[in-house]
Amino acid sequence: MDIKELSRNLSLNNISAYSGFNFGGCEHFPRIELGKYAISIQASDSHYSSPRTNLATVGDYKTVEVGLFFQDEFITPDKLASLNVSWAEDFDSGVAGYIPLERVQVIVDYFEALDNMDKLMRKMNNH
Repeated sequence: MDIKELSRNLSLNNISAYSGFNFGGCEHFPRIELGKYAISIQASDSHYSSPRTNLATVGDYKTVEVGLFFQDEFITPDKLASLNVSWAEDFDSGVAGYIPLERVQVIVDYFEALDNMDKLMRKMNNH
């Protein structure tokens, strides 16, 4: 999934097709579900994003706030460290702010690959 596709999928105009919600008057973009992993990409006047305002799509932002989940729980810094990926240093918890969209793409690609590996392993174990 590339940034342009993310931007289309994570827009306020089509959020009803996803599990987005409104919290305190602030629109929240839905999580990207990848098997047992999920990525939350948020941007608004209430998030660590730039510009720090409410725009129509994630692609309208330069940087965004990113949350990482494993089986609906935040991925902790120690778990991130064990992944041995350069972008883990951005996270002091399961959430990181002001992440450039290019780095978001790297993170999404990484978790898509993990999900694909999980699917492949399950398929191999079933045969």
